[in-house]
Amino acid sequence: MGSSDSKIEFKTMFSKLGENYIKHNEHNFWKHLFIQPLSIDDIFSIITPDDIRSLRISQPANLGTIIYKCIEQLYLFSQPKNYSAESTSAKNSLHLLTRILPFVFEHDNDGFVTDLFFNNVLPGSAGLQSVVGGATKPIETKQEETKQQETTPDTTTTTPSEENPTEPASTATTEQIEQIKQGIEQLKEKVEEKLEEQPEVTTEEKSTESTTEPPKETVEPKVEEPVKEKEPEVPKETPKETPKETPKPVVETSSKKKKKNKKKNKKGGNAKEEEKVVEEEKTETPTEVSSQASTTEESSTTTETVEETPEEPKQEETKEEPKEEVKETTPEEPKQEEVKEETTQQEATPVEASQEPVQQESTSVVQTTQESASKLLPILKIADTNLTTSLAEVMIQTLMRCLFLPDFTVPISQLHEEQILIKTDTLDESVLWQTGMATHGKPLRSASWEQMENRNDILRCMLTCFSSVLYQDAEICAEYDNKFLSIAVSDKIPNAHNLLYSLLNFVTAYDPRGSLPYSSQLFTDYYTQYIETSLHMMSVLLQHKPKNQTNIYHQILQHQFNNTVDMTHLYSKLTLLLRNVVDSHYTYLPSSQKLIEFYEEVLLLFWLILGEAPVFRIFACKELNITDLLVPLLFIIQLHSKQITKFPIVQLASFTVLLLSGNREFGVALNQPYKITAPLDVPAFEGNYADLLILFFNKVMVTDKGAIRGLYDCMLTIIANISPYTKSLTMLSSVKLLNLFEAFASPRFLYSSERNHQFVALLLEVFNNIIQYQYEGNVHVIYSILRRGKLFQDLEKDPELEPIRTAILKRHEQKIAENQNQPLPEPFLPTHEWVQSWRPRLPIYTIITLINTLSPDIERICSKEYATEEDVIVYLKNTTLVGLLPVPHTIIIRTFQGNPKIDTFIITFVWGCVYVKMSTRVPWVDSKQIRLFTILNQKV
Repeated sequence: MGSSDSKIEFKTMFSKLGENYIKHNEHNFWKHLFIQPLSIDDIFSIITPDDIRSLRISQPANLGTIIYKCIEQLYLFSQPKNYSAESTSAKNSLHLLTRILPFVFEHDNDGFVTDLFFNNVLPGSAGLQSVVGGATKPIETKQEETKQQETTPDTTTTTPSEENPTEPASTATTEQIEQIKQGIEQLKEKVEEKLEEQPEVTTEEKSTESTTEPPKETVEPKVEEPVKEKEPEVPKETPKETPKETPKPVVETSSKKKKKNKKKNKKGGNAKEEEKVVEEEKTETPTEVSSQASTTEESSTTTETVEETPEEPKQEETKEEPKEEVKETTPEEPKQEEVKEETTQQEATPVEASQEPVQQESTSVVQTTQESASKLLPILKIADTNLTTSLAEVMIQTLMRCLFLPDFTVPISQLHEEQILIKTDTLDESVLWQTGMATHGKPLRSASWEQMENRNDILRCMLTCFSSVLYQDAEICAEYDNKFLSIAVSDKIPNAHNLLYSLLNFVTAYDPRGSLPYSSQLFTDYYTQYIETSLHMMSVLLQHKPKNQTNIYHQILQHQFNNTVDMTHLYSKLTLLLRNVVDSHYTYLPSSQKLIEFYEEVLLLFWLILGEAPVFRIFACKELNITDLLVPLLFIIQLHSKQITKFPIVQLASFTVLLLSGNREFGVALNQPYKITAPLDVPAFEGNYADLLILFFNKVMVTDKGAIRGLYDCMLTIIANISPYTKSLTMLSSVKLLNLFEAFASPRFLYSSERNHQFVALLLEVFNNIIQYQYEGNVHVIYSILRRGKLFQDLEKDPELEPIRTAILKRHEQKIAENQNQPLPEPFLPTHEWVQSWRPRLPIYTIITLINTLSPDIERICSKEYATEEDVIVYLKNTTLVGLLPVPHTIIIRTFQGNPKIDTFIITFVWGCVYVKMSTRVPWVDSKQIRLFTILNQKV
């Protein structure tokens, strides 16, 4: 926590941002702002959301500048030569970005986000004469200021990036024009004196006059610098002939490299060489300057060098003026007549003509300044480096580099100085945060609490950069182009491999069991906060599906995540974390083990990895004990199945089981005998995990009050997927399966909704798979089917729909009465056409054939005295149906297929978790502005 003086100082300086525009190179101001020793809680308490919103309205340029400065501070800190520098500024920059960006992303109606981060221009800077990333020229006199204002419009007409760093532009007044004229007269007087010394050059320069006339206006800025020394002189002769010397300063200011070359040549040089430089500079067209930020930066920085050495132009001008005068010499030659009486009267006519361009030039100043006022200032550099990409890309890449800085986020003893790189495209074991996957048993030094806090701050800042989706409607979030997140998952991002493995190792290193009973209840474990942030980061990165590019993290999981040791390690650790949900509710000592608060995020991560890494999914089902994962998943469904607000968790757990059931190895693995006494609400039985799955889903669906009605098809699809591989089912699970079919096939349920017939079709598929592929081991299922043969036979008959419709309407009227006559949606009424659209396609033929074939024999056995069920079971075991039933059908496995609705669900679930957890410590975002999901009682 910062001191009270630091808080007051910071608050005072931040309030100044709302008063006047503060340039980026006001180094004293920005230095004091960033060096205040404040914590993230201090910054969040000092800066309110209304402060940021009002700053965006009153001084958007300052808001954009402070964001730019934060990125610049982090960029400088992330450079290898600065990794050991003071980190206070970097930490404050992280905290400021985390605080400011959520309220910047609330909307982009004014184009603030697009302009600043992707167009590289400073929002609200129209009319400000400064260049972000360039040097600011000090203004010494009013006369010099007006001259700069006269020249800046000429440059800004070509490109906004060439605006001179002067004070805000204003419309040229009559006084300013008069001052310009006075300065011009002074310059002419000086030119006269020089011409008296070298009169013979004028005739040669006349020829060049016509070619160099166009740059007259653009060159004027530099002629003003000699005026500084000539100011005391009173203007006298030859009005308005300044354009003569204007080309000279152009040579100096238009190209920084050429300026430096001249300095190396002792500021001298032949007149011919200088003429070549002038001609070369003319070839640098304004369009090229405007299209390339780097060239504009050079032009802006060269003006700074001229300011620092105002005398240099004099030396060059004294030699160049005879030539440059020729550009304007025609107006000056009449003066030579008075002094030397050598020129003719024909040369006097240009003098009058030269006065007109000066007047036109003064009027053009007014027009060009008005044009420049409507242009936004470009952001040319980040620190001292040319900004060749978007500011958003620089920010994300800088944060990625900061995650692996020695002594800031990684123990310095793990690295050698030569290992510190700006960009790492491959996996580097030496910078990983934790021992685990990809370390091959290599020990790594544990990070300090400060280093872990720095990691956490960076991850939270990155999550803030990706949070703009919170302000989008759920209906369009799957199609929303999250540009910041797309940058973070591109193949150009540094340290992608290192980040993924570091986060996975950091999460899986946590053991929730503790060393002693109740130890987890006695102490506050801050480590869990860092795990939550790591889980959020991985989930956000893995769930994103960018347009027109691949996700680098998906590529890693699909093509590089194939080491059996690493996959075993990941599976065992993640299942251990999920097992905590079961163990915390059922322990020998009550509440001796604390429930981890991030089990929802672990479940989400498991789902994303299983979906994006098919090799890992198949390996877990085939080589590992997949039932270790199944039991926690079923328990999570049971724990929240009756809570409407927790439906997303139930949905995600069901989707995970469905994803696993699409693999043959999963169905085969469920034939393992069920021995572990799990705290699941199912009847006691002795069977396998397939029995457990059927009994559990039967209990959930039968006891449901409508909370999970949307998951019926998912649960029945899981049973259908495993049925071809289920070797045997107990009598209990067989009876429950038929009870479930009876409930779904009853007319009251079957005809009450347009989609209910799909549930019947799935259960019929389950029976067909068992009959065709697992008959011998599932005689209990066959016996149950024969006992309820009438249910199947009734499906073949045409139903009487009129009594059904009458009953549906009567129930609807009762619901209206219960809801105090409030309108309800119209109920579904079945029609004959609707019934005929699905009933002929029901897969019932094999079952009817079975019933017709075996029923006579079963009735004969049951007609005997002392006949029992065992007699029937023995008969069914010894009976074969080969040649009696149709040819076995092709096994149909319904694999999980993503769609926009699933993507929308995952996005809302991910950001719901992020919002809840990040808002518990500090008020991260304004909940009233969130549109992605609805917040009830400040909880998702």
